[in-house]
Amino acid sequence: MEAVITQLVFDHALRLPKGHGDDSEGKQNANIVGKVSNLVTSDLANITTAKNSLFLCKLILLLHLLKRRD
Repeated sequence: MEAVITQLVFDHALRLPKGHGDDSEGKQNANIVGKVSNLVTSDLANITTAKNSLFLCKLILLLHLLKRRD
Protein backbone atom coordinates (compact mmCIF):
# COMPACT_ATOMS: atom_id res chain seq x y z
CA MET A 1 0.00 0.00 0.00
CA GLU A 2 2.77 2.43 0.92
CA ALA A 3 4.63 1.69 -2.30
CA VAL A 4 1.54 2.45 -4.38
CA ILE A 5 0.95 5.79 -2.64
CA THR A 6 4.61 6.73 -2.99
CA GLN A 7 4.62 5.89 -6.70
CA LEU A 8 1.44 7.87 -7.34
CA VAL A 9 2.82 10.94 -5.57
CA PHE A 10 6.09 10.77 -7.47
CA ASP A 11 4.36 10.24 -10.80
CA HIS A 12 2.21 13.30 -10.22
CA ALA A 13 4.60 15.63 -8.42
CA LEU A 14 7.75 15.05 -10.42
CA ARG A 15 6.38 16.09 -13.78
CA LEU A 16 9.00 18.79 -14.09
CA PRO A 17 9.80 20.69 -17.24
CA LYS A 18 12.93 19.38 -18.92
CA GLY A 19 15.93 21.66 -18.68
CA HIS A 20 17.51 22.98 -21.86
CA GLY A 21 21.03 22.08 -20.82
CA ASP A 22 21.02 24.71 -18.08
CA ASP A 23 22.94 23.38 -15.08
CA SER A 24 21.11 25.63 -12.58
CA GLU A 25 17.74 24.19 -13.68
CA GLY A 26 19.09 20.67 -13.17
CA LYS A 27 20.19 21.53 -9.63
CA GLN A 28 16.84 23.19 -8.93
CA ASN A 29 14.98 20.10 -10.18
CA ALA A 30 17.16 17.84 -8.03
CA ASN A 31 16.38 20.07 -5.03
CA ILE A 32 12.64 19.75 -5.71
CA VAL A 33 12.97 15.97 -6.00
CA GLY A 34 14.66 15.87 -2.60
CA LYS A 35 11.96 18.02 -1.02
CA VAL A 36 9.16 15.89 -2.46
CA SER A 37 10.91 12.74 -1.29
CA ASN A 38 11.16 14.06 2.27
CA LEU A 39 7.53 15.16 2.29
CA VAL A 40 6.29 11.84 0.93
CA THR A 41 8.26 9.92 3.54
CA SER A 42 6.95 11.95 6.47
CA ASP A 43 3.36 12.04 5.17
CA LEU A 44 3.41 8.31 4.54
CA ALA A 45 4.60 7.69 8.09
CA ASN A 46 1.74 9.84 9.41
CA ILE A 47 -0.81 8.01 7.27
CA THR A 48 0.46 4.63 8.47
CA THR A 49 0.38 5.74 12.11
CA ALA A 50 -3.17 7.06 11.73
CA LYS A 51 -4.28 3.85 10.05
CA ASN A 52 -2.82 1.77 12.87
CA SER A 53 -4.40 4.01 15.51
CA LEU A 54 -7.80 3.78 13.85
CA PHE A 55 -7.51 -0.01 13.71
CA LEU A 56 -6.65 -0.11 17.41
CA CYS A 57 -9.67 2.06 18.27
CA LYS A 58 -11.95 -0.19 16.24
CA LEU A 59 -10.54 -3.25 17.96
CA ILE A 60 -11.05 -1.79 21.44
CA LEU A 61 -14.62 -0.80 20.58
CA LEU A 62 -15.36 -4.26 19.20
CA LEU A 63 -13.93 -5.97 22.28
CA HIS A 64 -15.96 -3.65 24.52
CA LEU A 65 -19.16 -4.46 22.63
CA LEU A 66 -18.49 -8.18 22.74
CA LYS A 67 -17.82 -8.00 26.47
CA ARG A 68 -21.19 -6.27 27.03
CA ARG A 69 -23.01 -9.08 25.25
CA ASP A 70 -21.88 -11.62 27.85
